[in-house]
Amino acid sequence: LPDLKKIGGSAPVIIIDGWDDATDLRSKANEAAGNRVCAYFKRELPLGQSWAIPLPFTYPERWIPGPWHADRSGITYYTSVHGGHAHSRLCIADGLRALGDVADVVTDDNRKRRPSPDDLHQRLWGSLVGVHWNQLLSGSTHGWDGFRAWENWAYGVAVVSQRPFIEMPHPFTDGENVIWCDDPSEVAIEVKKLLDDPDRALRIALAGHLHFKQFHGATSRARYVLKHAGFELKENVT
Repeated sequence: LPDLKKIGGSAPVIIIDGWDDATDLRSKANEAAGNRVCAYFKRELPLGQSWAIPLPFTYPERWIPGPWHADRSGITYYTSVHGGHAHSRLCIADGLRALGDVADVVTDDNRKRRPSPDDLHQRLWGSLVGVHWNQLLSGSTHGWDGFRAWENWAYGVAVVSQRPFIEMPHPFTDGENVIWCDDPSEVAIEVKKLLDDPDRALRIALAGHLHFKQFHGATSRARYVLKHAGFELKENVT
């Protein structure tokens, strides 16, 4: 951590711990800030813990192409597999590929060969279902939160995801605006159920997208941070 004691005199300090690990760094953060930490936010706060304020990733609403639409089909899943060591993601990819042409699956660690972010976003904007599984190995105690989760909700797909094992403000509801899975082998099964029932998939997709926009977009996250740090906000400030 940087030495924050030289910054801002006696001004209070907000710490946003975005590390990929669930380690409690409060004491180190407070020491670095000269005991001026007024709020400590943790991206990977373990489920059931309250020693920090939960703050997973977000996604800027301004990057969403337009109003949500129902002209969607298929499943998009682009992921890195860390040289074949991301066993959970490989299991998911194999299951999705078995579904046939409805699945657009890319598993390539070489960024030069992978589709560009713009290509991915365009594909997601027309897809019915998307998948989030950030954890590399089953059983790990950290690593749920990944940018792809919030990207999927932002682009309006029905999200099939690993069940969270971190604290999340305004959580999603299984079967209503997300489908949670406990094992990677379940993902392709749940995706097929959604593809076979597009009306249900569209309901979950729209509900997840609206829940994201209300509670998890970048603007909502900024207001959440300021509120929990003790700053009074005017209702008309965005």
